[in-house]
Amino acid sequence: RALVAGELRHEPSIGRRGGCTRRAADEEPHTRTAMPPETAPDDDESALLSRIDDLRIASIRPLMPAACLIEELADASVVETIRGARGALSAITRGTDQRLAVVIGPAAAHDPAAVLEFARRLVPVQQRLGGELLLVVRVFLDEPGGGAGRWSGAMYDPGLDGSFQLNRGFRQARQLLVDIARLGLPAGCLYLDSISPQFIADLVSWSAVGASTAASALHRELASGLSTPVGFHATAASADAAVGAVRAASAPHAFLSVSKQGVAGIVQTTGNRDCHLVLPAASAAEAEEAACGALAALGLPRGSALSSCVAAGEAVLPRLVKLSSLLGPKFVDVWRSGGELPVELELPPTHRMHHSIFACPVSKEPTTPGNPPMLLPCGHVLALGSLTKLARGSRTVRFKCPYCPAEATTAMAKVLHL
Repeated sequence: RALVAGELRHEPSIGRRGGCTRRAADEEPHTRTAMPPETAPDDDESALLSRIDDLRIASIRPLMPAACLIEELADASVVETIRGARGALSAITRGTDQRLAVVIGPAAAHDPAAVLEFARRLVPVQQRLGGELLLVVRVFLDEPGGGAGRWSGAMYDPGLDGSFQLNRGFRQARQLLVDIARLGLPAGCLYLDSISPQFIADLVSWSAVGASTAASALHRELASGLSTPVGFHATAASADAAVGAVRAASAPHAFLSVSKQGVAGIVQTTGNRDCHLVLPAASAAEAEEAACGALAALGLPRGSALSSCVAAGEAVLPRLVKLSSLLGPKFVDVWRSGGELPVELELPPTHRMHHSIFACPVSKEPTTPGNPPMLLPCGHVLALGSLTKLARGSRTVRFKCPYCPAEATTAMAKVLHL
């Protein structure tokens, strides 16, 4: 690297004496000073090395140290919110807190203002249902499918134009997480590498590792040192990689990374016992039971698995866009008022799981907080009172679903929060 007129620029040629040189600020960037005769061998060696080193590196730009950004964007008032949420999530995944942890939010945080508005709307929901739910705002700043011409995420490419302004992206991401924490809500993030967490991890209450990287040693090592509970996503085909990741991350590790000061170093961790599974929405009850049994056999919390829910909004998004173009300002007014849209947007069959108002098909009565809708493993939904009658008041007696041949117990059903 060379400092040229105040700019840090990468120079691929590396001689025997190292690759960092400093030019005077008033020196022309392309001016070369004749080397004394005794340095000629080094110069020849550098020329030779330049033919085999950094051949596919276009440029290396300076990245601000995480410590500088943390000092710039910090708020001591959010510490208790984050600490409390981490402790609660740990208790929920261990089974000592009976509330339901709900990680909810957009698939990508490409629009920070929209994500923050979404979080604001969750505040009254958390206040109303805090005794039953712990809401975690999903703020996914990395895109697992990024690269090869695709968008890489809000941190890596905040301009959505391939300019990769990472310094701006880290600052924008950190500001968003600070703003969400000020609302009193915890945030959850997905990590794709071991360096970007240094910029935001202190503001995160729940961390995730995708199914495509659950088998990666790098991500297992990273999870072993994170201060948050970590969810490893399993695939619909198998939970083996995720179970192995939970086990590996619970043990101490030593690996290479970069400190908050930007210094490369050896990181030694103590292991993270707050790791758990995140099962896909399509997981059958038998698959979930097998995965939880594998965790128990490893001496890990049996009931720690979270389950993914469907992303219903994605299914109707094209029709919403078309409808907004037809209605213009009227669409915005209806959308913001929370009223009904003038046309029905039908969800695909695989997404018909949640309803704002639900009447039990057996009892024909609307559900209430005391008699909530219950999702059976087969996908059908009945009121709790109807399930209790079918099971003759027992949580373990198996009964047949009124709408298919599948059998279940009341204990296997899950509450749907409308």
